[in-house]
Parts: sequence; structure tokens; C-alpha cells
Amino acid sequence: MTKSRLLYDANDRLRTIWRVLAFIAFTIVSFVVSVNVLVLLYGDPRNDVLGLVLYQWTVVAALVLAHLVTLRTIDKRSWSDLGLGSEQARPRYALLGIVVGMLAIALPMALMYALSWLRIRPAPDGSSVDFALIMLALFIPAAFHEELAFRGYIFRVLRESWGWVGAAVVTSVVFAAFHSFNPNGCYTTWRAGSFDLQTCAQSMLLVTLAGIFLAAVLIYTGSLYAAWAAHFAWNWMMTGVLHAPVSGQAEIVPGVTMPDFLMVENGPDVVTGGPWGPEGGLLAALSMVVAMLLLRRYARHVHPEEPRR
Repeated sequence: MTKSRLLYDANDRLRTIWRVLAFIAFTIVSFVVSVNVLVLLYGDPRNDVLGLVLYQWTVVAALVLAHLVTLRTIDKRSWSDLGLGSEQARPRYALLGIVVGMLAIALPMALMYALSWLRIRPAPDGSSVDFALIMLALFIPAAFHEELAFRGYIFRVLRESWGWVGAAVVTSVVFAAFHSFNPNGCYTTWRAGSFDLQTCAQSMLLVTLAGIFLAAVLIYTGSLYAAWAAHFAWNWMMTGVLHAPVSGQAEIVPGVTMPDFLMVENGPDVVTGGPWGPEGGLLAALSMVVAMLLLRRYARHVHPEEPRR
């Protein structure tokens, strides 16, 4: 095999691994530069809510820049190829994502509450409206940069080589691995000496399924904006509205606690998700599977002629 064949495939196109690595390199450089500019202009963004919101948008900007550089220099493709074109930005896609994301977590939580597997515990007085708005401001950019990172350019490149199932599984496993650094995640609990294999395995399997669920939103709508909306709506409904932990985090912003009430587990961890939160339980898993089946029916109804690979 010649050197050129190590870099290029039979169609003289840069191989998948090199395109992915190039994008990761562009992302790292863009991220380091963008965050350092933020720190220079604003200071430590971890000190207050505004700083954290600016940090989230800075990460979005870094990923958008990395996508732009990659599309201009490596692939010569359009934003529409990633589900980020003007056609995919129609309000109906965002609305569909919001409805799917909210209901997919609200319904299993409502059922758990009805079965007394979740209960409401009083919390210090405060403004639930203000808290919801803070979570809104944080989750909108946070969901966007996670979708760009895991279901943007890299997802598209892997899909060309392995099909959408392979791309969804691989990116979702990496998505789960990154979440292991969250409070109550596998890596964090291991470092703290409180590691539990069952809890770790269950949370990571459910985050992987969540990644596949979001990939399905992208595939069946053709819009990354829809996946962004679903991701945001899921997180915001669970924490901003229902005051439950999201991905192991009960306190999203240091010093900003959930006011008025908390939704806490009161049943078996395998169902409630335990310290990871309701999204780590079997009812949430069932809800995501049902949502994916409904999305598949939606796609076949809207685009019956389009094959999905």
C-alpha cells in the first residue's frame, strides 16, 4: 500500500479517520483560542451565571468555526449535508424536537410519580421562574454544542462509511464516555472512591441510548436543529421545570440550587435512575425507544420515498 493510499481512498478522497482527526484538531485549536479570548475579555467564566452562559456560547462558536474550516478545507460540502442548512432550520423541525424531547422524559417521570417511585421534597424558598430562565439560558447553548460535537460533521463522515446505525452507536458511546466525568458518573465516582459497577453500567448504557435517540431525531427529520431542540427540551423539562438531576448533576450552576421543590427518587434505582436522575432509569429507556419508533413512522409518512442508510 502506497503512502497516498494510507491517506486517500479509491476515490481519491481523504479517508474517514483523517477527516475525523482533522476536525478534532481544528476543534481543539478553535476551543483553546476562543476560551482564552473569553477569559481575557471577561475573566473566569465559572464565577457567575452570565460567565457560564458566555462560556457555553463560546464553545458553540469554537465548534461552528471548526466546522466552517473543515467544510472549506477538507470536504468542500455544504451545511445542508450536516442538517444545518436553511431548509432544515424551519420552525416545524424545532417544534417537533421540543415536543419529542419534553414528552420523552416528562411522561416516564409522571408515571414514576404516580407510582410513588418519585416524590416531591420541599426545597428552600426561591423563584422557580427565575431558575427555569437560568436553566433555559444555559441549556440552549449547551445542547447545541453537544449536538455539533457528536452529531455534526463527525456523525456525517462516519455515516458515509458505516451507515447511520454504525455512526449512531459509535458517537453515542463516545457521548456516554464524556458524561462519565459528570458528578455521579463512572470516572468521578471512581476517583472519589464511591464507584459502583451496576450504577456506572446503567447510567452509561442509558446515556448511550440517549445519544442514539438524538441521532434518530437527526436521521428521521434530516435536521440537526431538531436534535438540538430535543436535547435542550429534555434537559430543561427535567431540571428547569421538574427540578430533578440531569446527567448526575443536581446543581448545574455552583451556588444556584433548585428552589421551592425537588423531585427525588423513592423507588428502585433500576427504574428511577438513582443518583444519575430519572433519565438513567428503565422507564426513560422505554420512552426513548417508543419515541424513536414514532419518529420512524413520522419519517416514512413525510418522506416515504427516501431510503435511510
